[in-house]
Amino acid sequence: MDWDNYRRSRDERSANVNLEVPPLVEPWSFNCIQAYYKGLTRAQSTMLLHLRTGVIGLRRVLFRMHLALDRVDSPLCECGTSNETALHHLVQCPLLSAQRQVLCDQVKDFSFLPLVTKHADLATVWAIMFFGIEQFNSAKEYLSRPGTDALNISAGGKKLLHSIKR
Repeated sequence: MDWDNYRRSRDERSANVNLEVPPLVEPWSFNCIQAYYKGLTRAQSTMLLHLRTGVIGLRRVLFRMHLALDRVDSPLCECGTSNETALHHLVQCPLLSAQRQVLCDQVKDFSFLPLVTKHADLATVWAIMFFGIEQFNSAKEYLSRPGTDALNISAGGKKLLHSIKR
């Protein structure tokens, strides 16, 4: 079965799955996918995979999968306005609005799809710093250290880190 047919048939089989994640709404192209990940660190690549698929250590997924039941009793974000998802944290959550402004200042077309495609280098650094996902704690600590300007991240990512650290 080709990718487009798979995408069309998937919604019939997956009532509880978020169908609006980028890999399911955009046409498949190896060159395109490769371009999204080019130049990213391992932590950024992992975060981008999580952002793009929607399978991420945030409350909506943890609650739906019955994981972390001792810490997650609802899919709702702490802000109370929506389920805690990558989309919500990146572009909607009022609790992250001040931090989001740093990202908005560098991205002209600020919406979810451009963030997880052509601005993946910036979105992944921002998500690592502000999503509070335990899996990325060591990457966040590393990015927070003085002297991270020498990191193997894009110039835009370095500028974003500099703005975050101020």
